[in-house]
Amino acid sequence: MRQLLRGDALLSIAALALAATVVMGRETPTLELVQPALPQAPALDIDLSRLDRSALDLSAPERDPFARRSFAAPPPPPPAPRVVVTVAPAPVPQVPFRYVGRMVDEGQTYLLLARGDEIFSAQPGELLVPGGGHWRLDGATEREIVFTYLPLQARRSLPL
Repeated sequence: MRQLLRGDALLSIAALALAATVVMGRETPTLELVQPALPQAPALDIDLSRLDRSALDLSAPERDPFARRSFAAPPPPPPAPRVVVTVAPAPVPQVPFRYVGRMVDEGQTYLLLARGDEIFSAQPGELLVPGGGHWRLDGATEREIVFTYLPLQARRSLPL
């Protein structure tokens, strides 16, 4: 029985091969159709240099497709640098008084001072009103008279 099945299988393979050769022999060669050349389209102005990747600056993070991106809010800008303005102190004016002399009355010593044409007397600790109230007479020695310029709390002396 096995041989019979083998024979049938061989016979069916041979029949298929014969049919394939018959079908292949009947094919006719196809004709090649040649189409006429189409008219050339006008040349377009294409800037090929834009296709050159070496001209692109891929180092910029916005152009780098593999750069790390974050959707977090950007950090706040750094605070503006603090500007320290140093104001030069106002110069202390010269003492506007002239020494005229001393006067002793009942044991009290008075200094006679002049400002412009006006002569007045003062004791240590007094505000000198003819000076605009900005000067205080602090004291007197045999060599100098000491004043304080009150707006700046600066001491000035007037040599005798």
